[in-house]
Amino acid sequence: MNKVASTTLILALAAAAYTASAWYLGKEVEAQITSQYSNLIASQPYLKIVERDYQRGIFSSKETVTLSLFDLSAMEKLNTSTDTTDENRLLMTFHSRIQHGPFPGFSTLAAATSKTELVLDVEAREEVVKVMGDQLPYTQQTEIRFDGSGTATFSSPKFESIMPDQSGEISRISWEGIEGKMDFSPGLSAFTMHMKAPKLEISDEQGGQMRFTDVVIEGDQQQIFPDLPYMYSGTSRFSIGEVSMAGIDEAMEPVSINNLVYDIDLPLQGDHLDVLARMGIDKLSVGDESFGPIHMDFSFKHLHARALAEINQKLMGIYSDPNLLNGGTEEIMEGFQSALMTHAETLLTQDPEFSLDRVSFANSDGEAKLAARVKLSGATLEMLANPLMLLSKVEASGDLSLSETMVVKLLQNPPFPTNPDQAAASTEEIKQKGEMAVGQFQQQVAMLMEQGYLEREGEIIKTTMAFKEGQLTVNGKPFNPAAMGQPPAHQ
Repeated sequence: MNKVASTTLILALAAAAYTASAWYLGKEVEAQITSQYSNLIASQPYLKIVERDYQRGIFSSKETVTLSLFDLSAMEKLNTSTDTTDENRLLMTFHSRIQHGPFPGFSTLAAATSKTELVLDVEAREEVVKVMGDQLPYTQQTEIRFDGSGTATFSSPKFESIMPDQSGEISRISWEGIEGKMDFSPGLSAFTMHMKAPKLEISDEQGGQMRFTDVVIEGDQQQIFPDLPYMYSGTSRFSIGEVSMAGIDEAMEPVSINNLVYDIDLPLQGDHLDVLARMGIDKLSVGDESFGPIHMDFSFKHLHARALAEINQKLMGIYSDPNLLNGGTEEIMEGFQSALMTHAETLLTQDPEFSLDRVSFANSDGEAKLAARVKLSGATLEMLANPLMLLSKVEASGDLSLSETMVVKLLQNPPFPTNPDQAAASTEEIKQKGEMAVGQFQQQVAMLMEQGYLEREGEIIKTTMAFKEGQLTVNGKPFNPAAMGQPPAHQ
């Protein structure tokens, strides 16, 4: 065989091998994408695949998938007949062009790469063009590795637009887009995600303005049970740099929130899962009043992970069933009760614990803090039918402290109207009601202090609470609820 023939044969074999590997990888990638859809749909009860068309070729494939969200207004119409046909759903169609490996597009070494875009119908596209111009509303690039893991980057473009409402009033919208990235394991069994929306600002001709900046969503989660794809452990965070609203309503003071953070940690400890939630705000301003920092932290601990996952699976089934959603409150509550009772004994016998780890807020006048813990020890399923028996298994404790100066000033001048009458009240009426509220507060504090339920350290009022073996104590003394309305005892 001469050199030319040998070279030709080698090239032919290489081409055949590449063609075969591309065909094989295309088949594998289709299976992996199908698996990802299965896990995604399983974990998102309102999401459904309406139609999916996958056209697999040798070197590339095309996919068009239409997803739907059930009409969430069905939850508000539980006692009425709600049609959940496609007309009452939000439909989203995505088109993907998939290049097969081992060198997809001859740009990288991978099982496949894909480019995905959101496809709009003619009517929706005409409306989007008015706002975004010819920009695509959503695009995504995905690289799938040989083991089924991969990376997806996605974005929505920035735009500025002027939009008149039905009365002709002009609103200006400034949107700086979305950018995000997700790294995922085969079948979405684990993922990390980071998404950021830098700014959304809406203003009108009357001076009204709403502003959201630095919205960030992050997550790092792992599937706990392969056969129960609903439940993940790990961490997630939602944060906003700034939220501000002003001039929206004449009766509404300008409001701003700085650095809002909401963290959720779901650590898995053997057979048990903890749920740790922490929310914080650096500063909340209402008109001329400022509060902060503000914290609310709570946790559920020692929850049996398998039982919790089984309950969650049943609840997801309820949420994803339009017939149940349309059946009314009674059917849904029966479904909830059935899901809970099936695994209630397993959860109860694991000595679960709830903690209000921290609730606190402060302003220039002081701080208020509350912490509490509730634990069930040795409870059984039979005790659910006898609240008194269940109560005997409850152990609870708590601590409360607050600045009297802060409470008095808030009662004198509430930052938020508590009812329409207060919003329309005159300055003198607000002052009179504030003085009455302060008098009632100080009288109640005096009663509880004389009874020993409260202590004072300077201008700080504080107490402790405990509940064990059916007995409630406040500040170390047996507590009689009837004493709340009694005057102090005279010596």
